[in-house]
Amino acid sequence: MNETRQTSSITAALFALIAACLAYAALVHWSAPSLWYLPLARTWHFGAKPTVLTMSWYGRTLYMFVIALFAAAVGKALPWTSERFTRVSSLLAYSAVLLAVITCAAANIARATKPVPLPNGEPVTCVRGPE
Repeated sequence: MNETRQTSSITAALFALIAACLAYAALVHWSAPSLWYLPLARTWHFGAKPTVLTMSWYGRTLYMFVIALFAAAVGKALPWTSERFTRVSSLLAYSAVLLAVITCAAANIARATKPVPLPNGEPVTCVRGPE
């Protein structure tokens, strides 16, 4: 692998990391239409957050993945890269990861747990596959 190709691969990975972290931080505070999993109903919903118990992980991960792929393509397509540019991109990537961790902690540290009653008093059961 020649040096230019290796540098563009590193740049693409750094761009993807920066974009994914920034997307996560934005999605924590921005209520965009998303993909939601409703575990009690075992169904999926796309759109605004439903009022029932939901899981946002899938939708956020999908947004972050698509944005990271786009950023990686941009980073790979850059016609120029340099060692200094890679160092600056690395510093930005560290900062973006730190921002994402702080955003996650700030959003969840004081959040009160609100138990959601199950419909009709049904017990929570785990469905196991064939053994």
